[in-house]
Amino acid sequence: MKYKKFLFTLSLVFIPLFLLSGCEQLLGGDETLDTNAIVQTSIAQTQAAMGAGEVEATTAVPNTESIPPTETVTPTITQTATETLTPTLSNPQAQVDVNTNCRRGPGELYDIVGALVVGQIGDVVGRYQAGDYWVIENPTSSGECWIWGYYATIEGPLDSLPYYTQPPTPTPAVNWTGTWTTQYGPPGGPYYDITVILNQTDSNINGSFTFMTTPYTVYGTLSTDYMTFSGTWDNGTTTGPLLYHWLNPNQFNGNEDSGTNAWCGYRNSAGMPSPCLYP
Repeated sequence: MKYKKFLFTLSLVFIPLFLLSGCEQLLGGDETLDTNAIVQTSIAQTQAAMGAGEVEATTAVPNTESIPPTETVTPTITQTATETLTPTLSNPQAQVDVNTNCRRGPGELYDIVGALVVGQIGDVVGRYQAGDYWVIENPTSSGECWIWGYYATIEGPLDSLPYYTQPPTPTPAVNWTGTWTTQYGPPGGPYYDITVILNQTDSNINGSFTFMTTPYTVYGTLSTDYMTFSGTWDNGTTTGPLLYHWLNPNQFNGNEDSGTNAWCGYRNSAGMPSPCLYP
């Protein structure tokens, strides 16, 4: 490249000299040309041309290389867990594991007026301080009724729930008055047959029996529902506890001496219950 440039420069110098020489011969030397000035002018023009070429050659060319686009950052979205709110019960509610009768009061002595079945919800309006009973809106009809709490689950606020007083007991369907054929003895036997006569007055029991020619008296009280007779046997010398539990109008089971011996009975040809021992 430099060699070609050098030749180009020489041609710019000598071509004008050659032309001047020819012209000088044509003029015949009558007029003298300032060849030195012409040479100097040609050299200056040549240098100017070379300088311009160098400037043009060395002019910076803008970099047209494509600049890669800046990477676009996608923001990460953080999901916030949605809180599941459990509704708060304003009033307590009852559900049962076993279909449960709803009565006019706390206990089997009261009439059945409705029922709370499995899967059904009863609105609780009161509770019984003396026992495990709850008063609910009658699921079957209008009004209120009482359910036993043994199979019930109660949910909701209880602080303001009022206590209910037990309603007056109806005329008891349980009546212990009569003559009972009983068996007495240790669990597994042998059993002794004893005829026991009982008389009920309200919630009190008095009675008598004879065992091995020795006369005995019995006395005691009934539970609120009249289903359990807790009493004492007495032969004038020795006493001991007894308990009879009503099964139906013609059968009971129970124990003597706080469960040491079984004692059960029947009437009206119902037959002896099994098991004899209670509980």
